[in-house]
Amino acid sequence: MTTYQQARDWHAGRCAACGTTRALVDDHCHATGLLRGWLCRACNRQEARDQLSLFSAYRSRPPTVLLQWAVPYGDLRREGAQPLPWVVATFGERPTDPRAAAGYLARFASGTDHS
Repeated sequence: MTTYQQARDWHAGRCAACGTTRALVDDHCHATGLLRGWLCRACNRQEARDQLSLFSAYRSRPPTVLLQWAVPYGDLRREGAQPLPWVVATFGERPTDPRAAAGYLARFASGTDHS
């Protein structure tokens, strides 16, 4: 099973959006509460506000989906770590298994439910 460090190492120290080697931060989906990948601070700020095709592509197939490994973002009591109620109503409870959670994130990102 992939670990957090293995998934982060897969990035080879580069931002998943722009490829820079500046310091990376954990990026997560605010709707599902799942980690998507690692972005530089500039891309992480821009991603939240921008509908550019680069970020749209990143959101639809983030690194954790490609690796088939997704975990909850940070402390589960923290804001953004739990799925929003409408996401649970639409896609069901978020799986605890990292591989299944990656599929959940992929279904959410594509807007379809293939459970």
